[in-house]
Amino acid sequence: MSHALDLNSSQFDGRGNLSSWSNHNDTIVYEHMVQRLIQQICLINKGFEDVHGHAEINEIFTDTTGLQIAASAAKLTSTHTARQFFFAWAKI
Repeated sequence: MSHALDLNSSQFDGRGNLSSWSNHNDTIVYEHMVQRLIQQICLINKGFEDVHGHAEINEIFTDTTGLQIAASAAKLTSTHTARQFFFAWAKI
């Protein structure tokens, strides 16, 4: 679901036609979030030569977004603590 939000996929409508559904303000907010995420990746990436924030940002962004969606859903439907949720996610 979150792959529809990345910069490449947002250029296509629900039927797969080349037609951007996001507006200019959405794009600005998205780009700001992506830059912040790249900065975070670069800070924690020391020693992990195979991960490049700029090159892999779409995948990293969609994975992070998916995790945020799952965490929000878990808050609504689960009796597990946030710590239990993230430990379970880390095991995947």
